[in-house]
This record gives sequence, C-alpha cells and structure tokens, in this order.
Amino acid sequence: TFAGEVPGSDKRFSFAVPLCAGGKTICVFESAIDALSYLTLLKLRGQDWRSANTLSLSGIYRPRKDGSIRFPAALEQYLTDHPGVTRIVLCLDNDTPGRAASAAIQNCLPQYEVIDNPPHRGKDYNDQLQMVKGISGRVKTRGGEAR
Repeated sequence: TFAGEVPGSDKRFSFAVPLCAGGKTICVFESAIDALSYLTLLKLRGQDWRSANTLSLSGIYRPRKDGSIRFPAALEQYLTDHPGVTRIVLCLDNDTPGRAASAAIQNCLPQYEVIDNPPHRGKDYNDQLQMVKGISGRVKTRGGEAR
C-alpha cells in the first residue's frame, strides 16, 4: 500500500475541525488522524469536542542543525486567517522529530502563548486513543513498517 500526497496539493490549507468562529486557542497536530483521535478523547471524557479548534500540519519538517525550521505552512495560513488566536497548543508526536519540531515552532512564536502538549501515553494521540479503548497497537506489515 502506498500513501502519498496528491500532486499540486497546497499544505497551507490542511485538515481542520471544526473551525469555531472566534476561537482563541488552536490545537495543532502532525496528522488528521491525531486531531480526530484527540477530539474523540475529549468526547470520551464528556467534554464538548465541538468547541475545540484543531489543525493538522500534514506532517512536520525536521529542524535544521541550528534548530531553525521551515515554518509549517498550514499553521501560518491558519494564523493569518484567524487573527484572534492567542494560544497555540502543540500536540505533536511524542518522538524525537515531534519533540524537536515542537521546540522549534515554539521559538518562532514569541507573540503567542504556546503550550507543549504531547500525548501522555503512546507516540501520538491515535496511540493514546487506542490504549484508552483497549485496541491493540500498531500492526507490523510485510515490509516490517508499523501502520
């Protein structure tokens, strides 16, 4: 199975749910499935998942050796389109690339309140949801990669 980007896709316009008008907080994830998993976790806790603004970056860029990054196009566009945002919650993966990207993004946003909020359990919010629901984790494929 091959999963990839559609030629000509524009990373500035990534997956977002539900885009509550006037929301001051945005929760940012590496992927759409992590954003949806986070919303599901809120629902399971009895919280109003519809009031959470979420954005997928559709992946992250590895920081350069000096710690700088190519700023995520989706987040840049979201902040341009929603100037009322004052708080950014980075819900990036709990792995080396995710932690490095979170630190680098925080350094680029001194004008915002930025909160680092990786999943409490597992590599990402989808792993955390699977653990909460008692669903077995990642499955090995013939090629040895997890899916």
